[in-house]
Amino acid sequence: MKHHRATCENDFRISPFDGNSNTMPHTTDDCQFAATAPNSKSSFASRTTNPIINSLPRLRELSRIVDHVVASWHASNSFAEQRSWHRTAYDRPAVLTPLHDRTGEPLDVHKIISGRDISPSGFSFTHLEPLACRRAIITFAYEHENETQAAILLRLSWCRFTRAGVYQSGGKFLDVVPSPLPENQLLSELPFT
Repeated sequence: MKHHRATCENDFRISPFDGNSNTMPHTTDDCQFAATAPNSKSSFASRTTNPIINSLPRLRELSRIVDHVVASWHASNSFAEQRSWHRTAYDRPAVLTPLHDRTGEPLDVHKIISGRDISPSGFSFTHLEPLACRRAIITFAYEHENETQAAILLRLSWCRFTRAGVYQSGGKFLDVVPSPLPENQLLSELPFT
């Protein structure tokens, strides 16, 4: 059975294609709904509990950010897993700002981390010290100075210590948020942790 990539914007799921027809199947109802969904700026906590409906307003913005920070989609070194999105290697620095677990406010701590993999739904990275937070803001630095910073709220879901003596962590994107970094903050001034 052959597969084709869905053609609708922001829908990267693979769907079956039997190869017997000369035309590709039409887009899915989810995809048509995503194209017409309003661009909601409501807080994450006020959204419905349906994860598909929750993700629709954010897909366009997350896709824009991921497309901008990732030069090309290529295969990751990891084996095929039960993931809903394709991952690509992301070997550039980013800035992690931990959030207070009770208040959700950004702490006045900004640390350079080294990216590993990125997808429209999540991000993994390496760091030298363990993290004591459940949520963090990841700020991606663009390559050109005149561009604004892109920041995404991340719920950390896993961490492991490697043989190389560093930690690897990762999590799911929750929402697009304003960057907690000052506009004139240089990455070279921040500690790598």
